[in-house]
Amino acid sequence: MSLPSGWEKHESKTYPGAFYYFNTITGENTWTEPYEEPKQVRVLHILKKHRYSRRPSSWRSAEIRCTKEEAIDKLRAIRQQILASGVSQELFKQIAEKESDCSSAKHGGDLGFFSRGMMQKPFENCAFNLKLRFSGKVDKNIIATSVPKEIIEKIPFKKHSLILFVCDAIDLPGSIIPHLNELVRNKPMVVVVNKCDLLPTDFSEARAKRWVYSLLKSHHITNVRDIFFVSSLKNQGVDSVLDYINGSVFKHVYLIGMTNSGKSSFLNQCISRSNNRVTIQHLLSLTTEGVQLNKEAMIADDHFDVDYWDSTEDLPPRSPANSTTTNSAVANLTISPLPSTTMGVSAIKLHNARFLLYDTPGICPSAYRVRLLSTMLMEEKKSMRVLFPRKKLVPTVFSLHPEHSLLIGALAQIDYSAVNNTNPLIGYFYSALPLHLCKTTRSTSLLLTHAGELFTPPFSREQYLTSGGIVYQSEFELKHVLDAPSEIKNTLKPASPSALKYTAFLDVSLGGFGWISFFTQGGDNTNKKYNQLLAGKLTLNAIKGFELYPRPPLFTSIPEERKRYK
Repeated sequence: MSLPSGWEKHESKTYPGAFYYFNTITGENTWTEPYEEPKQVRVLHILKKHRYSRRPSSWRSAEIRCTKEEAIDKLRAIRQQILASGVSQELFKQIAEKESDCSSAKHGGDLGFFSRGMMQKPFENCAFNLKLRFSGKVDKNIIATSVPKEIIEKIPFKKHSLILFVCDAIDLPGSIIPHLNELVRNKPMVVVVNKCDLLPTDFSEARAKRWVYSLLKSHHITNVRDIFFVSSLKNQGVDSVLDYINGSVFKHVYLIGMTNSGKSSFLNQCISRSNNRVTIQHLLSLTTEGVQLNKEAMIADDHFDVDYWDSTEDLPPRSPANSTTTNSAVANLTISPLPSTTMGVSAIKLHNARFLLYDTPGICPSAYRVRLLSTMLMEEKKSMRVLFPRKKLVPTVFSLHPEHSLLIGALAQIDYSAVNNTNPLIGYFYSALPLHLCKTTRSTSLLLTHAGELFTPPFSREQYLTSGGIVYQSEFELKHVLDAPSEIKNTLKPASPSALKYTAFLDVSLGGFGWISFFTQGGDNTNKKYNQLLAGKLTLNAIKGFELYPRPPLFTSIPEERKRYK
């Protein structure tokens, strides 16, 4: 193997027969053979999730309950099995197909080629630091990527505190932090569902509240005191949240949520209600390695003792060196569609408030999503309007026939297949993204030819290729959804398909960009159609960072306002 540019191999005069490497450009010398890092690498891997993973479910199990330590023990046993049987790519693929919790298990754990910035940092470093001579061998290290637990556990929760959990109304399942109750030490919680101005006109808050309660319960989040629906953009519902907190006994309120759930915009509305008169103290700073305590800031923590704050006081009596007091309009925090804009934990004292508000970093769903959004938003200013809806969603009605596919830009593809069935699936598309219907047999050639041009986003051919293209995510048979017991399906759904002419039986969430509702037809003369529907299957495919996942329907009846697919 040739050496990188500037490196030469020399025999040692002190140790004859031994060789060292000298860089003629930098003057560096080393006994280790240097190598040039490739632009892309291809890796086979086996992933084991645990209960604190960002999404503790996989194609193997709907709910993963094992601990992180148990997952590591399983990986060690798998590694020992591979080594004992003799390392071979075929054996690795066979084990990955059975044991890996990643969707790449279908391909034997093969992630394909990827470049820097497309994976989580620990995994990426491991993949690129493995030299060519280690190809075909099993890495001795087990790589752990960051999870919400590692961030939330470092937040110094106070006694008598309340968790203000902010969710995205457009992506409620994707906003859920698994086992949040345990992570916040079972503290009482109020759920704030933001961006409600985007929901349809006939949105029922009472029904949606029951739906959210049911969703939270399915994720073992039970210590919920109340649920509020707000719109930070339209300035709706924020007063109700603040009145609830001011009327409670809680002195410390922690704002927690996934990235892009609207935490910062909600907080800015809270600040505006105090006439922008606030005191901000930075307690934690976030680095690339994780959350680190700012000890100098913690020294002045006794400054934030709300027992001594009177509602008549304009500001706290004294201000520590590392806190900022302001009464100007620039007190607003940064709002950005890019994930992880909030880079630390800050304590915020609002004017006339009886509590202290803590802003925390958003929990990022995956490194893939950061990469995807960063790439698409950097090049096109207009892309923000295409990706993120700014006005009320009016659903587009479409018919998805068997052996046809729904293309969502060049981000995702949903295939519908059915045996001996000619009846289409009726779908309602709630998103600002463009959609296109085609035969499944033509979808691959259409994407290869027009992705990034006719089908956007991504907004260029290069963006689409950099993302790795659309890959398989999951599949499921409709009979498992339609025939599921009512307590598993959706407790709010009518008792049977014949209860209404058309009833939504399934939503497919579009990873923060909206969702699709699929309807089934009921009535005495449609049993044959319903039985044929049971034989159908949906296959979900998407580029990495754009997650598709099924959920119970948020709205079961046909919306009043809608438009037809053209």
